[in-house]
Amino acid sequence: MRSLGPFHRKESPTQTRQIAVEQESSSEIWGATPKNGGMVPTVQAYPGNLPSCRGVEFSTDVSIHPGSCPIEARWYLGFTPGVEERKNAAGDIFACIPADVVNFQP
Repeated sequence: MRSLGPFHRKESPTQTRQIAVEQESSSEIWGATPKNGGMVPTVQAYPGNLPSCRGVEFSTDVSIHPGSCPIEARWYLGFTPGVEERKNAAGDIFACIPADVVNFQP
């Protein structure tokens, strides 16, 4: 079990069932550059257990970025130690953190 967390992501258009399956099997959480003013690829999640809804819950060994909002955890590619770069099949760049993931999107 990883030491930091739990964190969660609720099911959404960007956190789909298929992505949840991929996160659980790869033990990685990826994040794109936020559409509303983001500058770099960023893994985003909420601290705490997943509330009574569909989504994923995870723990990680990568500390959240210092100064992250208390109601949202963020890990920035190139700025948060331990965040790795990943590319999808289209060549888009993502931030990535290793994680133990539990999928609540059957």
